[in-house]
Amino acid sequence: MEYTREINLLLEAAVYLGNRANTYKTINMEERLKARNISDLEEFQEQYQPLKKLIQTMDREIKIPKKSMEKIFKEFPGFPFNSIGGYSPGFILLYPGEEPFDKDLDEFLHKKRTMNREEIYRNLLMAIDFKDEVKETDGGFADLFLKKVTEMDLQPEVKLGILQLQPRYEEYLEEMGKLLRPVLNFLQDHIDELNTIAEPFFQRLTNPESEAYVKETAGLTDDGKSEVEIIPLVLGPDTNVLVEPMGQDKGYVYAGVLRDLLKKLMYSKIMTADNAFDRVKLLGDRTRFDILLLLRENDAYASELADQMQLARNTIHHHMTRLIDADLVTPILDGNKVIYSLNKDRMGDLLDKLHTFLIGK
Repeated sequence: MEYTREINLLLEAAVYLGNRANTYKTINMEERLKARNISDLEEFQEQYQPLKKLIQTMDREIKIPKKSMEKIFKEFPGFPFNSIGGYSPGFILLYPGEEPFDKDLDEFLHKKRTMNREEIYRNLLMAIDFKDEVKETDGGFADLFLKKVTEMDLQPEVKLGILQLQPRYEEYLEEMGKLLRPVLNFLQDHIDELNTIAEPFFQRLTNPESEAYVKETAGLTDDGKSEVEIIPLVLGPDTNVLVEPMGQDKGYVYAGVLRDLLKKLMYSKIMTADNAFDRVKLLGDRTRFDILLLLRENDAYASELADQMQLARNTIHHHMTRLIDADLVTPILDGNKVIYSLNKDRMGDLLDKLHTFLIGK
């Protein structure tokens, strides 16, 4: 397992724009925790307040045309929810096929502009989670992209928007560069603040007691990568972003610097009525309920669950992240892959507590 302290400023800029365009309000995290009656917030507030102050300064000082920002970084509807706008035109076009995001904006955009048509379509397929199909073919990515997007369970206007990403490629890159540049300039001027915010994350990550979190983070990649590098993600503090470059035996996980701490707070080992209710809400989704029924019988890889349930792997990963966060599913590293297992002890604890809360001892 490798870690790097070098923050990817270009990705941070994109995450900020995605959050701002989709009004996910990272700065409201504290209020959401308090609404769940979580009172022990001292450790969270100590690490969160500098981040909140930085984002408020960015909102105040960085002037961005709202219409242009939403055009590029507002998510296409119909994809699994995430807090950074990961399925917006901007993020889909930024997803790299060869390397992690580069902090040099001009160099990165130059590489994008010099890609040929097939390379562009290959990267678009990977960005909307058709990586397996890309690896199984040596070409014909334009036809494959048309086929896969047409088959997706999305509104016709959304499919059309995705299909237009290649014909309007230069236009989107031009507008994306204009949006990213002022944010990137701000972050370059405030790199010391970003590093300070990320430091407690590294202290937890390198602590021997954090082994389970490291395994879970690395387990986001089940694509046969022999190496995984963990990189801090500051402005998406509750999010993990996975990048699996083509032709490399290495995966990159940009790990939200507060994600493990938030998980600990949201799903305390002490089962209260509030976090029991949160878990019951998760089970109210039929897809997640069916996943647990399958895992009751056998542990499974994401690809196996996707095949059995006839769902896209990005949809499975979205649900697994929620179930892992709730401690109802355990990710287990199996060589270079991750296998999911039902946490039967935790499920039993939940059922016992529900009996106590609703019926009595």
